[in-house]
Amino acid sequence: MALSSGLAAFSSLLLTRQLSRRGGAWQTALGSVKAVRRGPRQQHLSSAPSLAGAAGASPSRSAVRARAGKREAGIGARGKGDGRNPLLAGVDAEEQETARRVLELADRSLTSFSVLHSSFLSPASQAAIMPILSNMADVSAALSGGYFQAGRHRVPVGPTELMAERCRVSVGPTELMTAEGVNLDGSGDATDDALALAAGYPGAVAAVRVSGPFKHSQVSHGDFLGAVLGTGITRDKVGDVILLEGEGAQVIISPDLQDFLLSSLTAVHRVAVSVQPIPLSDLKVSPPRIETLRTVEASLRLDAVASAAFRLSRSKFTDLIAKGDVRVNWREAAKSGVALKSGDVVSVRGKGRCKIGEVTTTKKGRYAVELTRYV
Repeated sequence: MALSSGLAAFSSLLLTRQLSRRGGAWQTALGSVKAVRRGPRQQHLSSAPSLAGAAGASPSRSAVRARAGKREAGIGARGKGDGRNPLLAGVDAEEQETARRVLELADRSLTSFSVLHSSFLSPASQAAIMPILSNMADVSAALSGGYFQAGRHRVPVGPTELMAERCRVSVGPTELMTAEGVNLDGSGDATDDALALAAGYPGAVAAVRVSGPFKHSQVSHGDFLGAVLGTGITRDKVGDVILLEGEGAQVIISPDLQDFLLSSLTAVHRVAVSVQPIPLSDLKVSPPRIETLRTVEASLRLDAVASAAFRLSRSKFTDLIAKGDVRVNWREAAKSGVALKSGDVVSVRGKGRCKIGEVTTTKKGRYAVELTRYV
């Protein structure tokens, strides 16, 4: 009986060892399959914490807490919980992604203590993001478009009718953005930092002159822009194009692509051209032609007031709205019945823009509206 019990125990022990060995081999094989499925990049990432710890490269707790505190305060690009940023709550859906990228840029500028620049943004994107940045602690921002025509009293918190249309947003720690001695082209002393920053933070944008025999050729803004994009440069790297009648154009561009454009752009509308870099101070920007007028309307509806400003019939203006050619404060107008107010800017594709001035009520209960049209 004792012998049989011993044999049984020995058999059980032998079986357990065999199963253990097989199980280990199975686990090893399974681990290999998982490693292959993960791929080399994920294997590297999974091993990164231990390597960083060994090298002493992991961030300190104080640094992590500081960054987390900034994000929770609304400085960072991400909000709490599900990743939504409460700062973007009032931003139009079509501008959300652009605004999010600029907020991430602001976050990086704080951690790196440097001034960073976005892509060139449309006026609608500028209008969405600049008010948010202006209310953020420790961050300053400027619209860098290359020029600012007149009325330079302060750094704008949104696009105006007096500055470049397409601008980069320059963001950075306040002490860097307001450093003394900055100028429009980055040289010399500036008596007013706001004047310099309003035209563009030094180094944010560059400019080139495209010259050619255009006196007998009808070339448009679109011809020059199309030629630039034809070199492979994307639209978000190009700012305003300033036409020089009969001579060519000046193009504002991201500085890192200036040399590329000098060697790549050879013709515009089948006309051979030469391209030279120019300082921003050489930009030949004509002041906008301004026309002031007054209209009296029964309501402040968009189709009523703006049709008078652009001297169009209400039915024609309604058609332009339906085509998506009309914008109010740089956002596409969805309805003709939108109520306008003093300070609103109405833009019509191909026809310029107008600004709503003072609005008063007549004795008969109608609205007298002062209008300024930029043509």
